[in-house]
Amino acid sequence: MSWDRLVWPIALTLLLSWLPGILAMNKGRSFLKYYFICLVSGLALVLLQPKLAEILTSAVQNALSGAEKDAFEKSGLLRFYRTLDENKTISRVLPVISVLLAPVVMTIAVILKKDLYHSGKDAAELKASGKRRTGVSYAKWGYALIFPFFVSYLIFSLVPQFTTIYNSFFENRMKGMQQIGPNYVGVDNFVKLFTPNKNGSIDILQYFGNTVIMWVLGAVPQILIALLLAVFFTSYRLNLKGQQFFKTVIYMPNLIMASAFAMLFSVLFSKVGPVNQILTASGMIDEVIDFLALKIPVRSLVALMNFLMWFGNTTILLMAGIQGIDQNMFEAAEIDGANSLQVFFRVTLPLLSPILVYTIITAMIGGLQMFDVPQVLTNGRGSPDYSTMTVVMNLNTYLGRKNYGMAGAVSVVLFIISAVLSLFVYRMLSRQYSETARKRDRV
Repeated sequence: MSWDRLVWPIALTLLLSWLPGILAMNKGRSFLKYYFICLVSGLALVLLQPKLAEILTSAVQNALSGAEKDAFEKSGLLRFYRTLDENKTISRVLPVISVLLAPVVMTIAVILKKDLYHSGKDAAELKASGKRRTGVSYAKWGYALIFPFFVSYLIFSLVPQFTTIYNSFFENRMKGMQQIGPNYVGVDNFVKLFTPNKNGSIDILQYFGNTVIMWVLGAVPQILIALLLAVFFTSYRLNLKGQQFFKTVIYMPNLIMASAFAMLFSVLFSKVGPVNQILTASGMIDEVIDFLALKIPVRSLVALMNFLMWFGNTTILLMAGIQGIDQNMFEAAEIDGANSLQVFFRVTLPLLSPILVYTIITAMIGGLQMFDVPQVLTNGRGSPDYSTMTVVMNLNTYLGRKNYGMAGAVSVVLFIISAVLSLFVYRMLSRQYSETARKRDRV
């Protein structure tokens, strides 16, 4: 079995080995001990599974060639084995068995093993003898429950990230039907990215500019309107009824797939779409407008779609942050004679800063990774004149050409810029929050 076919069995073994470790910890035993025993035995079975399959197949074939052949034929086992062999059932089932065997056996062993819990009488005897009581360590439950996340993050995120960085230093592409590379080229891929084209402009910088412009057009009103709605719905003075209904309605656009949203807007604003028909019928325009062929309308549509899809999610986050503020703070401000604006700027906004920082940073990272809406709206062309071509669309273009070296270089540049901007926003907003808190403490 090749290594690419071993990835999923190994990943499942890493995740399933967590179960006996959790059960062992629940019985007062060592989580890591049972986890690693199960992990090592499971990985051994997965790695030895191809050899075990060969041994099993060879044993069955030797048995069929001997004196037991007649007995096999009479019992129908020979026909059953041939059916399994023709359908390749054995080669499919054995990897599953090798993955499940160790976790299942270890789980049963943990369940059947005698509990280490002690009754009150046993606890008194332990105290008198000076021995350490063995029981459940609830402090370890948090680490154990988040352990599968770290395993899956290691396999499906961290390893691909390092692989991407590694590939960015190699020439690895297809030229027609010919595979070129992988050949180590150092930083040549990065130099090509920042090499001016025939018009004297640098493509990657233009695509970053397009991405930032469309993100800002959608993100600024998204955060402002979400903040106003969050304050409006959580106001203790207004005490609005039916908040659950409004939360549901606001969040509903976030449930629509971005591709469906983009296809809907492409139909609405096409030459024969409802928008042009309404404008023409009302006499506002004499000729139809090709919105998708003009730079400002297309960028505005992308920003509008991103706003509509994400302002509900942002509103819910900010509402949760405001509801986490102690109501005594608002009551104290009202007693001191503060009006609504003063309460907002001097109480709500400073105490909401941590959630606001998180919202802005996640919105920025998502904006820099903008792909699906402009991809579907412009059919992947970034029209007009590449004014809606984003960085991830450019990355997808390299992947479509199977140029993995350049795709890796684009990914690395995107990662660095996202990290630098996130750090800048975090430091800037955190400093403002610290200064506000310092002034409040002086007062």
